[in-house]
Amino acid sequence: LEEAAAIAAGLRAAPKNLTIEQRRAGFEARAAANPLPADARFEPVTFAPGLTGLKVSLPGGDPDRVLLWFHGGAFVLGSPA
Repeated sequence: LEEAAAIAAGLRAAPKNLTIEQRRAGFEARAAANPLPADARFEPVTFAPGLTGLKVSLPGGDPDRVLLWFHGGAFVLGSPA
């Protein structure tokens, strides 16, 4: 919870008059500071025709524990990679 509060505080403190290029660069820098583990596995999944997702797992992870996340907004910053 403290980590989420720190992230929110940082976002509120960010300059408001940045160009989209500057915002994207800042987003990419923040993402690079929190890399995915090197042994993360990514598997495309299809739930139904036209309804796809991405399964991300780590060695040693409990396959009975799952987080299902629905993206609730538009892609504005960053990249899908």
